[in-house]
Amino acid sequence: MLMQGKIILTIEKYGLISPGDKVLVAVSGGADSVFLLWALKNLQKKYSLTLHIAHLNHGLRKKADREMEFVKSIARNYKIPITTGKIDIKAYARENKLTLEEAGREARYAFLNKIVSKIGATKIATGHTMTDEVETFFMRLARGTGRKGLSLIPPIRGNIIRPLIEIEHSDITRFLKNEKIKYETDYSNYNCKYTRNFVRHKIVKQLSSSFGKKIIQFREIMEQEEKLLEKLTEKSLNKLLIEKNNNDGMFQGIKLNLTAFLNEDVAIKRRVIRKLVEKLSSVIPNFEETENIIRYIAKAKPGNVFVSHNLQVTKSFSSMNFVNEKTSLHTIRPVSGGAVDKLSEPLTALRQVILPIPGEIKVGKYKICTKMKKYNFHGAKSGRNCKTLTFDDKHKEYFDFDKLNLPLCIRAKKIGDKFLGAGYSKSLKKVFIDDRIPAEKRMEIPLLIDKLGILWIIGGRRAYRALIEDNTKKILEVKVKAMNENE
Repeated sequence: MLMQGKIILTIEKYGLISPGDKVLVAVSGGADSVFLLWALKNLQKKYSLTLHIAHLNHGLRKKADREMEFVKSIARNYKIPITTGKIDIKAYARENKLTLEEAGREARYAFLNKIVSKIGATKIATGHTMTDEVETFFMRLARGTGRKGLSLIPPIRGNIIRPLIEIEHSDITRFLKNEKIKYETDYSNYNCKYTRNFVRHKIVKQLSSSFGKKIIQFREIMEQEEKLLEKLTEKSLNKLLIEKNNNDGMFQGIKLNLTAFLNEDVAIKRRVIRKLVEKLSSVIPNFEETENIIRYIAKAKPGNVFVSHNLQVTKSFSSMNFVNEKTSLHTIRPVSGGAVDKLSEPLTALRQVILPIPGEIKVGKYKICTKMKKYNFHGAKSGRNCKTLTFDDKHKEYFDFDKLNLPLCIRAKKIGDKFLGAGYSKSLKKVFIDDRIPAEKRMEIPLLIDKLGILWIIGGRRAYRALIEDNTKKILEVKVKAMNENE
């Protein structure tokens, strides 16, 4: 049969099905999904398939319940097991701030993947056609997209297969009519207030039947070239990479060579930035957002910070740091016994080091020592049984140990840091400005922190917390020494 032959050619061309696959078939009750189920049912013996039907009722139309019963009746007639579900898609869209189309797609795939896990399916088959491919082409052009977006709807992505991707919707409806196979018609598909429907009825229907085949050829070219460009992007990224921080496989921070990046071709710059933002924030930036980051890197002064999608981009003289501000800090613990640890890498906002108490540790350019002291206020005043504390040494600070929220850590500044002084609270950035700390030097200044925030800008201001008072019993002394390179 001609239509079945077309599907077999698509399956073989893209390797969509392997013998013995268990396929979950998404069936809405419309023409495309009904035809998809009919085709896979007829190919069941050829590929030794096990089939299972999935139907999600979006609750958008009055006839939605009837459509679900219709799909159940098909399942009974074909003797194929079925799993159905129901969701208030309007409420889901409101809660997640999505369009109805976006909400429907997101909920549908979540539903399908849940069934896959439950029944152990190897593939999910959906009824996307060549007509959907053409509509997607125009929608993405209108919204703005790059080469990757113009790869359109792939025949296979992960465990999702689309056996109808090279068949036109009109051919499917004609076939179903000739074979007297019933299906449900969704009349909302004729409402042109929805973008896809407008494209379908006002643009696609005006094109020649050969346009769909040209789009398929175009998609294949885009896919092949995208794979090549992806390899080149990874190669460039590895060449530019100075340092990366990750925790449990999740990227938290990446440092790139600034000069090498600026010398790259603009196409590679865009792809590198898009890949970094996606890796660090799970968001794919649009063209304008990508250009803004590139413009900042090229023109901003060292020490300046750019924020996009919870991603902090900091420029120095020789590098640029990309940091995910929402991921947990990577905490480094000292070696047992409080001995000096060789943690000589530069400080970053994502790299915090727990201080041993008592003990000493090397962090960046500094050696930090901690000591515990017993304290008696009256003894201190009379000079008996208590060493006098020196409060005028900018490299040494004292804290009431019992008022600290341990652990104590050392790290560099972060976006949003606050500093609590005597009768005031300021952003750390404002404190640095007031103290005339050059922007390019701010990431080099270590901060002593506990769970409540900053205790000491080392070498500078001390927070108005954990102060030594009359009732203090135990004092923590923190002393910092800048080291030479050979130390």
